[in-house]
Amino acid sequence: MKKVKSKERYKNTDQSIIKSFKHAFEGLRYSFFAESNMLIHFLMVVIVLLASAVLQLNTIEWILVILISFIVIAAELINTSIEVLIDMLEPEFNPLAKIAKDCSAAAVMVLSFAAVIIGVIIFLPKILEMIFV
Repeated sequence: MKKVKSKERYKNTDQSIIKSFKHAFEGLRYSFFAESNMLIHFLMVVIVLLASAVLQLNTIEWILVILISFIVIAAELINTSIEVLIDMLEPEFNPLAKIAKDCSAAAVMVLSFAAVIIGVIIFLPKILEMIFV
């Protein structure tokens, strides 16, 4: 492997940053259009953010809602990456590949459950207060 001098490594840094963002958005676009679950997660984030505005969350609640929402989106992106990589490396059925895919999907599910629990803890008291006051 060729050793790259420090000056050469950071040459055209602006271009490499732009390329990095371009590739990241391509990955986001792929996941959004190729994975139906990503669309569901995205729509849920929009609904949750609108509800957060309507219910006037405090700063800490906003931080928690945004953080868990984007963690679920990031997990779905990682899950998509794992699935695509496994499909590329193991096109035929393989029980170990299935386990890897199932586990990565389970990770998204666990984080989604955490998001629901956090949402209930934050939103339910505010909704009940609106109904009964």
